[in-house]
Amino acid sequence: DTETAGEPPVPFDAKFAGQFLTQTNELTADQIVVSTARGAAAGSLKMVFGEGSPQVSFGMRAARLHSSVVKQLWPFWMASKARDWVHKNLFGGNVTNASLSVFVPAGRMSIYPEPLDLDENELRISFDVDNVRMNIAGNIPPIRDTAGHFSLRGPKMVVDIDHGTSYFPSGRSVSLDGGQFIIANTYEKPLMADMHINVSGAADGVAELTTYKPIGALERTGFAPSDFSGKISAKVDAVFGLIPDQNPPPPQWHTVMTLNGVDLEKEFVGHWLTDLDGTLDITPEAAKVDAKGNLDGAPMQLTALEPAEPNSKVQRSRNIELTLDNDDRNRLLPGLGELIDGPLKIDIDQSSEGRQAVSVDITKAALILP
Repeated sequence: DTETAGEPPVPFDAKFAGQFLTQTNELTADQIVVSTARGAAAGSLKMVFGEGSPQVSFGMRAARLHSSVVKQLWPFWMASKARDWVHKNLFGGNVTNASLSVFVPAGRMSIYPEPLDLDENELRISFDVDNVRMNIAGNIPPIRDTAGHFSLRGPKMVVDIDHGTSYFPSGRSVSLDGGQFIIANTYEKPLMADMHINVSGAADGVAELTTYKPIGALERTGFAPSDFSGKISAKVDAVFGLIPDQNPPPPQWHTVMTLNGVDLEKEFVGHWLTDLDGTLDITPEAAKVDAKGNLDGAPMQLTALEPAEPNSKVQRSRNIELTLDNDDRNRLLPGLGELIDGPLKIDIDQSSEGRQAVSVDITKAALILP
């Protein structure tokens, strides 16, 4: 099926050797070999005929195949949704350690064309991939140079991703440090998927990743990818539908970014935040920051909860704890040095109603009396 596989035709040679036993109505083929210029596979088949459809036992193994061979030799009637995913989302590279095991009990197959839903004891497909290009979800740019493992057990499909790199049209990129793509039930409608990925890289690259669907997280913070510099690692979890025509529920996602020396190139509530270490936790409802760093050059601890939507039920809250030495105080609060000498701790608490409470700890400072 070269059209859906998106691959040129793969010429192959096939060998089938076996026997039919009339006494037991059994067809056995101990030698099934499929050979191509890009790898070979070998297997065996046993069919037992009786009333209704036959019992079928079939298995194949391959040490190494090009991915295009696997896509074109995968029968259209076997695990069609998993086959469709492989056709549309895996390109190039190699498949290694491949195995296929199928058992169809007698009487299970209909004389009329209809899906054959096999359970985890009846259908097992697994293989490793390396150096492939993989599409994972939505409009996230493909992951290149990917290594991982594909597993199908009955209705459940799991793709474990070991590593890869995603390159964006902007010229930015992120490293994929592990993840999973799961379709828990390929027989159900709407067809739903779970995605769990760990990424790392330059802050603007990781931030850009979160702008793509089905995530769309960064747009809810009021920032753009270019507003970040430094290093970020992130864990992204998402649940989403794969076929829009099946009217799946809205995607759900959760992104947790770990900030490492991150500078914001855009003011936050009128101040410059730099050298941030901490977390930025984003859901469809809210964005939460918990980080230490510098505010306008002074050491600070920031905790903030921002609603992600104008009509969100989440209440905005911001708390900033500043520690000012004499130099910071003279720079940020000029004139106060005439009254106070020594470090100050300032706690600024802002509520969703616009109220602001400020407290100043001067226990380690000295008052200068005229």
